[in-house]
Amino acid sequence: MGISWGRYEFDDPVKFATWSPVRRAGIYAIAYKADPINEPTRYIPVYFGKIDDTDHRESLSTHNRFQCWIAQAGSRDNIYVSAYYMPRSSESERAAVREELIRQYDPACNGLR
Repeated sequence: MGISWGRYEFDDPVKFATWSPVRRAGIYAIAYKADPINEPTRYIPVYFGKIDDTDHRESLSTHNRFQCWIAQAGSRDNIYVSAYYMPRSSESERAAVREELIRQYDPACNGLR
C-alpha cells in the first residue's frame, strides 16, 4: 500500500524504533501522527533525508536533527519512518528528489523555516 509524499510512493510508515533500512539507495521521510485517535493514517512529514546504497544501517537516533523530530512529534513513540527506494540512482538524483519534497512540504526539521 504505502504512503505518497508528492509524486513518490514510499513504504508504509513504521515506528522509528522498529525501522530497519536495507542496502538500497533512496529517500526516507520522518513523520508523526498529529491526531492518532481521529486520523490514524494521517502523517505530518518533519524531515526528508537520503539513503546511500552503501549504508549498512544508518543510526537515525544519532542524527543531528533527532531532537527536532522528537519536539515536533511530541515523543519518540510518535516518530515514524518510511522510505522511497531509488535503485541505481545517483547522488544528484536523490538530492533532487529530496529537495523537491522539502520545497513541497517545508518540513520543520529540514531547516527552511
